[in-house]
Amino acid sequence: MEERVNWRVTSLCIYERVFHGNSIFCEPLIVYESTEVFRKSTENEIYNLTVVVDPENRVEESDEANNEKKKKMGPDLTFVFQEITFLNKNGNAVASDKLIARENNTIKVNVKNAGCVAASDFFVKLYVNKSYNATYDELIADFPRSKKITRLEPGVTSEVDFSWVPGDGFYRVKVVVDENNEVPEIDDINNAFSVSDEVKAGEPGYKAKEESLQIYKHDTLNGGIIYEPYCNYACPDPCTDKSYEYPHVYFDINLSQNAEITVARLYLYVWGDKADLEHPGFRIGWQPEVSMKFNNRELNVDSTYEDTTGATAMNYSYMTYCYDVTSACDGKNWSAEAHFTRKEPMRFGVNDMALLVAYRDSNSVLTSYWIGEGSDVLMAKNMKFPTGFELDECTRKCVFEGMNDAQKANASILTVLAPYTSYDATNLLPEAREEGDSLCFQGSGQQKVGKLIGNTTGHWEYRVPGAIAFTEHEWEYVDVKDGTNIAEVQSRGNYLVLKHAILKAEYPPDLVAPYIPKSVVVGNPITVDIENKGKSKAKDFNVSFSVNGELKGKKHVEVVEGESSVQLTLPWTPRAAGQLVKLNISVDCDNELRELNENNNIVSQFVAVVASHITPIFDIGSSDKPYPSISGIHKGTIRLNHTITVNKIYTYACPGTGGHTEYIEISNESGIVATGQWESYTRDRHNISFYPSFIMLMNRTYNYTIRTGSYPQIHHTSELKVKVGMGMIINCTSFVDTNGRSYNNWIPAIRLEGNFANDNLPDLEVNEIEAYYTNTDIRYLNLNNDVKVKITNNGSVNTGPFEIKLVANAEDVDIKTIPALEPNSSIYVVFNWTPLYNVTRPPISAYLVSENFTLNAIVDHENRIIESNETNNMMTVSVSALWNGRMGGNGVLGEPYITTRHHGKLHGGTIQTFGDSYKYWKYAVQPGKPYTVNYNVTLPPDAKVELANIYTYFEWFVTEQPKANVTFATPDGENNLSIADWYWDKAYAFIFGPFLWGGTQV
Repeated sequence: MEERVNWRVTSLCIYERVFHGNSIFCEPLIVYESTEVFRKSTENEIYNLTVVVDPENRVEESDEANNEKKKKMGPDLTFVFQEITFLNKNGNAVASDKLIARENNTIKVNVKNAGCVAASDFFVKLYVNKSYNATYDELIADFPRSKKITRLEPGVTSEVDFSWVPGDGFYRVKVVVDENNEVPEIDDINNAFSVSDEVKAGEPGYKAKEESLQIYKHDTLNGGIIYEPYCNYACPDPCTDKSYEYPHVYFDINLSQNAEITVARLYLYVWGDKADLEHPGFRIGWQPEVSMKFNNRELNVDSTYEDTTGATAMNYSYMTYCYDVTSACDGKNWSAEAHFTRKEPMRFGVNDMALLVAYRDSNSVLTSYWIGEGSDVLMAKNMKFPTGFELDECTRKCVFEGMNDAQKANASILTVLAPYTSYDATNLLPEAREEGDSLCFQGSGQQKVGKLIGNTTGHWEYRVPGAIAFTEHEWEYVDVKDGTNIAEVQSRGNYLVLKHAILKAEYPPDLVAPYIPKSVVVGNPITVDIENKGKSKAKDFNVSFSVNGELKGKKHVEVVEGESSVQLTLPWTPRAAGQLVKLNISVDCDNELRELNENNNIVSQFVAVVASHITPIFDIGSSDKPYPSISGIHKGTIRLNHTITVNKIYTYACPGTGGHTEYIEISNESGIVATGQWESYTRDRHNISFYPSFIMLMNRTYNYTIRTGSYPQIHHTSELKVKVGMGMIINCTSFVDTNGRSYNNWIPAIRLEGNFANDNLPDLEVNEIEAYYTNTDIRYLNLNNDVKVKITNNGSVNTGPFEIKLVANAEDVDIKTIPALEPNSSIYVVFNWTPLYNVTRPPISAYLVSENFTLNAIVDHENRIIESNETNNMMTVSVSALWNGRMGGNGVLGEPYITTRHHGKLHGGTIQTFGDSYKYWKYAVQPGKPYTVNYNVTLPPDAKVELANIYTYFEWFVTEQPKANVTFATPDGENNLSIADWYWDKAYAFIFGPFLWGGTQV
């Protein structure tokens, strides 16, 4: 019996001339519209709805049998895609074979009311059965589980979550809605859904193991470490139980005759699996049985590392077999062979075999190494394979402990993957940022190591496809720190198996250019200390020595042990007092050694040649009771009864210590007279030299501030008469030690060295050098600049005529003559100086173009004036000069920028176009991403191109000059254009290449 529905008419519409199926317009029809078909409260009911058109048969039709339509109306409970979704503990969707055992997983069910009437008060039931094989399963505890839905409107989908902690194994999962048919539905056959495949819960194999990669060996020795892979992938027939011989392996390792092998480690990288006969479509991880020989000697496995992908249908096991072959090595033969035995059909593959050798050699650098071993499958979630693991969960660490003297080491890391698969960026999740993996090293802050290879998303690539993968340089440089260093290998969606992280820190020698004294004595040879700051010895190198740019000779050094020095006598003896000469010493001048720092081997120094030894002129002497002693700041006064010229201060150290002065300041009522800074033990040790020297006048009181290191000798008194320099007095006004305690009776044991000055002589001194472009504090390249020099006569008598010379980068600029200079008076001399800059290519620095110059002002350079102090006649300053790109005419090689490059006469014309290059201003030009410009040039039919130039305009704001490759494409093909010429001004440049259309010129 049909159920009728009462329609409430709310409007009436008349449609004029209605078109119907037989292509004839009928007369107007009356259509009734209703605002209510079913009440909102209607639920859990079924209706038979009938709709009739032309119920009174007013329209004459060709077919009167199709004017009525019946439809059953009611709820329809079902499941919609994705019917069941599995989520891991992080809430990430995973495939049905990737549930993690013993962790909380979520089963999410999508229930929909596909009908047109609401359904209420029904249950969704989840069945989970333990599956033992293809035909047998059984219910497990706490299942089935039910959840009630109070009301579900028509067309609405509801998510129902069930929490589940599975054990290891296989399961069958089914959901049923309204199992007891309590809700009348228009379709009862779509109320159940079963996962078609077995559901698997297993180990989190794609997740990184929590413990650090195991360090098999850590040692420090004079020698090295070699890792040599064989690079051959093999995968024998998987459908057989036959044994397999891996090809005979020979490793190419060359050691010196003096080398002693301390560690030899043979590695075999294998994967294996076999069919799971109980669960079709699944495979079980399996370890193949291997017997190994090295140099024909049978081997036993020393250790095995294994990891299985775990919760997955294809459950591979990846193994690293390790063999100690140290005793089997003879230093000449390096052969291995592997035999695989199969007792049943199984698949396996050999990714590679490798040999690691650590050796001792007295001629090699000191090396620390750490050998990290393991086998860890890593694969974070991606768009293609939903493993469900976050990036942090797929990060494996290797901890290297016990790093010492990191600042003296060159360190590098080798990471080994076997196997390795990188995916396209479209398969990676947004958080991966188009990098499918990464290698980081935590030294001085975390460092990213290596770079993406080619157009891939990976930092590794196979040496041989399928075999073994390394980063681009294999051994990648890293910054290390003392103590613990950590390497991190991370999957960001790529698939990789980490086998090794091996760190080596080499301590090469580090030769340092020697300290050159500020003054030397006429007639005496010069000796210098050649120091090796590195931890390894430096052997067989040369030291060159030049005076004023003239090579005087080379000295050969056989060996300098690590952290020690040797003394050399230079092949030059000064012959004339009063000279100011420039000495240059180059250590390892032929660049024969590999050093920690190659930039500290050369030193240049202006040296004053004096007539006699510098003698003590103010000497407190050592203390009979130097202790207690501690570092701190001493302040006091010095009273002189004779004028002295001071070159150096020496600090007496407590026996067996490195006591020294770190900083000294001398001042009087006019201000600061001189300051000095300690240059470390490797330079002047317990001395501070003053350059230029300074004068302290008789019957004047001077203030001193001395900051000491520990432990200087101390005179525990508030005032003291000096032992050398009769009548001179030093006292203590305060001493504050490093702990903040104050005293007034601590005087440091020091002596001043120099000369007693003749008070009846002049003393010329260069006080200031100031270089500038007109009315500015800037100097410009290739332009005339002023150099203002201040000269003072510190003596007591008039000088008479003398000369002053300006030198720039060891080349004379000019010499000027001064008629005379009164005692205790000063004069300024202005020189004209043009710093030259020859531009032959675009500048390296795109931000600022500058050159550094050393300016020397030397007064009385020929030593014609007899002075009380001959060591203060020169001053040196370092200045820079800039390119003035805003100035017209200051162009490349002195040419103006706007030049006529082409001139001709022809029947024709010229065309100039920017094409569509206006887009430059809308889109940044990125390295590696071509910037394409299209030109639309129309020529007359018979036109012949005489000249075609492409101009590329650059504006850049980076530290290196841009490098551009220009390709010009025509319908006839492509041409790579060379740069014919370039123009540049400061931070702006343009480069162009010519192209002769239809010709051969490029």
